[in-house]
Amino acid sequence: MAGVAVTSRFSADALAWLGETKYVKVRAGATHRLIHIWVVVVDGHVFARSWNNKPDGWYAAFLKEPEGALEVDGKAMPVRARKVTAADFLNAATKAYGAKYSTKPNEKYVVGFAEPHRRKNTVELLPT
Repeated sequence: MAGVAVTSRFSADALAWLGETKYVKVRAGATHRLIHIWVVVVDGHVFARSWNNKPDGWYAAFLKEPEGALEVDGKAMPVRARKVTAADFLNAATKAYGAKYSTKPNEKYVVGFAEPHRRKNTVELLPT
């Protein structure tokens, strides 16, 4: 995204791995279980979007306790989740989901991730 400074401190190798890996494990907070989610990388920023925003799900847990962990290439990395509200980031993440998860079985989810009630469930994951 032109004009947006890269603030991520993920290494280039970690960003490359996250950009290529389809299912990434995340743990929200200190006690939430480790689960697989979809993440996308845009200009050095790592975004995740919740499909269903369950009250006991990873997204709600991150909103309550933003510290957690992201498994990068088999190694747990401490992260902090930050809710995304800027339209340019939300739009870029939506496009990135379509580009990364482009198979026919994923189409339903990519289309669903673009719906307003799911777009608002986007966080940026930052290493701590």
